[in-house]
Formats: sequence, structure tokens, C-alpha cells
Amino acid sequence: MRVRLVHITTRRSGNKAVREEHLDVEVLPAGRASDNPVFIPGLTVALRHAAFHLRNGQVWVETVDGDDFRINHHVTDAGQVTPGDTVYIGNSELRVLECEDDEDFALEIEEVERKAPAADELAKRTRLGIKGGWFRESPLSWSSFVVVLALFAVVPWLVSHDESGESASVGIARRLAASWSSGPLSAHHAPISADCSACHARGFEPVADTSCLEAACHADIGSHGDTANVAHTFADTRCADCHLEHNGELALAAFGDDLCIGCHQNLASIDPDTDLLDAGDFA
Repeated sequence: MRVRLVHITTRRSGNKAVREEHLDVEVLPAGRASDNPVFIPGLTVALRHAAFHLRNGQVWVETVDGDDFRINHHVTDAGQVTPGDTVYIGNSELRVLECEDDEDFALEIEEVERKAPAADELAKRTRLGIKGGWFRESPLSWSSFVVVLALFAVVPWLVSHDESGESASVGIARRLAASWSSGPLSAHHAPISADCSACHARGFEPVADTSCLEAACHADIGSHGDTANVAHTFADTRCADCHLEHNGELALAAFGDDLCIGCHQNLASIDPDTDLLDAGDFA
């Protein structure tokens, strides 16, 4: 069977490229396998989907390993084709052309529709997560903000008992300070328990050493050790690392011996020139 194939390819620019080839075959297979003379892409197309045969001077097409196909608008598994007929397999059109010279069959092949992958098509029709309805991102964020504000600021302030004789601004500050406080101050700091800014120079930040040492309270206090080696050891240690606060009405240094023993059980490792003796138990 002498065959002329006309391959039409649509480029990205939209222009179409035409390529012709001439074959002399007994059977003209069509399918997804790359060695088919009539190559038809697409996962719905079988490797050997259909084949064209010449019988008694007439061209027939029949299915091989694939499902049915269409000739014009009729679904079938076999049929005769003549010039003007179109065979539809997958997304390709196989248009039967008029023969020229000594040709037995002429076929024009073109992929006419490029469908998106099934997953993309499904994603377009599916709405998941908090993309819509009452749970869109913006309303959900604002609702969460209002709930947090109410639970951790407004409600603690409202349930705090009022004290007569104080101004509205002082009352609000006291209530909010009490609601956010992690615990009562020690007995030594009780006189400043209503003034958070006396120690906390900036909100929601740890108390800096300057708040203790440069203020009038502890301006004259000395270093924990009187040598350069000790000063270097405590260079990265905050006062509040040892002098704990907001733990109740106890002394600031009312904790176990372990914190002190960590250094004092081997003072020579910190200050080789020290005259102090090691201590492993402060009881």
C-alpha cells in the first residue's frame, strides 16, 4: 500500500508546520508508540490503537489494542474510509485526502486539542482548605485576633477587682499589669510592684542590667568577683539569671545551691589567682 502522510504540527507561535512523507507498507498502524508511522500522543491512546488496511482497492481502519474510535461522528471499532472522512483517536484528527498519482491512500494527521492534565482539570473544579466561605484567610485572621485580644487583655482587665480612689488610667494600667504578670514580686521589690517600667524599660523584653545597676536602687553594688577573670566569666550573664524575680514573696536568691556550686566547686578553673577555697555544699 503506497501511502502519503501529511503531518501538521502547531508551534508555540500559533503557526503550523507541514511535513510530508511517503511510505510503502502492508499495514499502516496508528497509536501512542513512537515507532508508529501515525503517531498519536495521549495517555488515552493505546500503543497500537488502530491500523489501516487496503482490501480490494478500499481502505479500512480497525481497532488493534485500543478502545473504539470515531469515523466522522460514529463510534466504531472498524470501518471503511474514503476521501473526506475523518478518524478521531485521542486528541488527533486523521483526515483522509484525495490520492495523487499512483497513491493508494493519503492521510493528514493533526492534533487539534491539547487538554490539561487530569489533575489540573480536577483542581479547577475543586475548592479545598480555607479558600472560601466563612473560613477565608482574612476573616479568620481578624476573628482570631479579636478572640486573643478578648481572652488575654479585655477579660482579665474586666474580672480584676477595682480599688477605690484610683484614677481610671491608673486602674487600667494596674489591671493590665496584673493580668500579664507571671507572678508576684519578691518582698524586696514590693514597693515598686505597681510600676513595671521601674525594671522593664521596654515591654516584652527581659530586664537589662542597666535597669538595676544604673538606677538609684543598685548603683553602688559591686561585681560578683573582684578580678578581671571573674568579670570576664560573667560578661554574658544577666543579673536576672541568678537574681530571680516574679517567684513570690521570697528573697531574690532563695534557690538551691546547685547554681552556686557549678562555679565554686572548682574556682581555679575560673580564676587561677583566687584566694577563695572551693565549696561543694553551702548548707
